[in-house]
Amino acid sequence: MNVSIIGGGVVGCTAAYYLSKSGHSVTLFEKDEIAAHASGFSFGGLLPPLINSKDPLLSLSHFSLELHKKISFDLDQDGFNYYFKRKNSIHLAKKESEMKRLLFLSNQVFSHYQNKPVILNNSELKHIEARLSDKVIGGLHLNCSYDIDTYNFCRSLWESSKKFGAKLIKKEVTKIEVNNNSVKGLKIKDSEEIIPSDHIIVAAGPWSKFIFESLGIEIPLFPVKGQIVRLKTISPPDIKVNFWWGPNYLSTKHDGNIWVGTTEEEVGFNEKPDIQGRKSIINSSVEIFPFIKDLPEVNHTACLRPITKDLKPIIDDFSDLINGLVISTGGGRNGILFGPLMGLRAAEMVMSKKMSIDTSFLSIKRFSI
Repeated sequence: MNVSIIGGGVVGCTAAYYLSKSGHSVTLFEKDEIAAHASGFSFGGLLPPLINSKDPLLSLSHFSLELHKKISFDLDQDGFNYYFKRKNSIHLAKKESEMKRLLFLSNQVFSHYQNKPVILNNSELKHIEARLSDKVIGGLHLNCSYDIDTYNFCRSLWESSKKFGAKLIKKEVTKIEVNNNSVKGLKIKDSEEIIPSDHIIVAAGPWSKFIFESLGIEIPLFPVKGQIVRLKTISPPDIKVNFWWGPNYLSTKHDGNIWVGTTEEEVGFNEKPDIQGRKSIINSSVEIFPFIKDLPEVNHTACLRPITKDLKPIIDDFSDLINGLVISTGGGRNGILFGPLMGLRAAEMVMSKKMSIDTSFLSIKRFSI
């Protein structure tokens, strides 16, 4: 079976990985490079989101985290290293109301875990990180989280896919060709040739909407910019856990630098880092970790996360409209966490395999399209 995948981020690379391992002919189309956008510039902290236990996304997050572990083991056996490791996380609180919310949600999210999260006060937190501000009253310590280098994760998935015969075409897809309500192939920039394909997976992040617009289909998807500042560590020790507060985070990463984030900006397709974003990130972080104020900047990056209006991914096939067409995007801030699940489900839809886990509630039909 001949499968085309549009998008070289975590979802596209994972779909290519599963499909090529299953013996299918895979061609991945990416206008830039593998992991050139959000998937290559993400923080890489993997932990279940603190959401209501009745939200079906929670079970998907646990499932996808298990996929991460399996992929890590398999790729490690093949000699790939993207710094996948267990790394504890701490959600911080500056107010009693925040502390109560953390406790309530943790009891829901981690109720079935053998090692439950632990509530720590400021004094106990300072045994873990002495440079923490006194403005923090406490935190929720999780020992069920992981950390990866997202760029090398995507690269490893792709290099493994290549070993199974997958091919990369670094061109922008301009149009999907349809004949008799089935995909026929696609066209790339500066060419009128139709590249034949039996199935097409669209996993191009926020740019996916333009591909579907060419088919007359409106996808409720938009970009949200997130920025990260990387700071040089002047004196040890490293920050050993991933710290989270509100939408922000901070930790020492695999490159030895302190990564601090992030922003959530609806600015269209502008993916350039800017002074305002840096100022917002540093100001928030200095309040929690005063010592970073004078650390020199090593790098400042930005990327565009694909977001839907209900903040949930879209994983669906369009067999009712166009046979052979699949979409998998919209992971937002949890794109790396959900990436293996989203890639697997897209691959299963192509292969007409039974669902490994139910994702029907993530159908495009929920938006009445």
